[in-house]
Amino acid sequence: AGALEGIGSVSERLPDTRWPYRVRAFLLKSFGREEEAAEDERKAASLRSPHPDFYEVQIDGILAFHSADYAKAVEAFDELIRRRPDSADERLWRASAYEELAQPLKAMTDYEVAAALKPNDVVSRVNLAGLKTQTGALEEADQLLRRALQADPGNARVHESLSANLLEQGRRKVSDQDPAAAGKLFAQAEAEAREALKADPNLAWAQVNLGASLMEQNPQDPGPRRV
Repeated sequence: AGALEGIGSVSERLPDTRWPYRVRAFLLKSFGREEEAAEDERKAASLRSPHPDFYEVQIDGILAFHSADYAKAVEAFDELIRRRPDSADERLWRASAYEELAQPLKAMTDYEVAAALKPNDVVSRVNLAGLKTQTGALEEADQLLRRALQADPGNARVHESLSANLLEQGRRKVSDQDPAAAGKLFAQAEAEAREALKADPNLAWAQVNLGASLMEQNPQDPGPRRV
């Protein structure tokens, strides 16, 4: 209700601007109010410019992403990046869309560029590290996450991602028949998961990582015993 009220006041102040009607239509659809949404979509279509400005295209891209139309989102952010090649935010959006389209190499390229454009922003590094962890580039991911921690030591998502990475490093050491190194890595994974949960107790994957790290450190624990 608050969102609809807010965007409604914007459309009243900007009655000849397309994007507020598009945003309100998106919200109305999400609340199941299809007829009202269709009316706003018709109004937005009547206001569409043959040469939409940067903000109009940005709204189109964001709404396409949140509507799970990732190919359309990529098209919008392609256009925005052509207009502003140094825009890190558009790189992040396009990378996220590429991830949803199962195109990790393209996503990684955009995350790398975004990280270079905004060195103090940890989001691109965390997302890039997640993809590198998934593809087995564990040491590269580790370095990215530790640089992110230097920029933002209390960031829960960074600790969560580092915990996941350390778990994978530990499992690799188990496969390499190096239990001592594996044990150290699992202990570090536990510590990082606890740091993540200290910053944000509701992080589901941090809770999963904590449980996994404890199990890896106690693989033969028979469980509770009667005294």
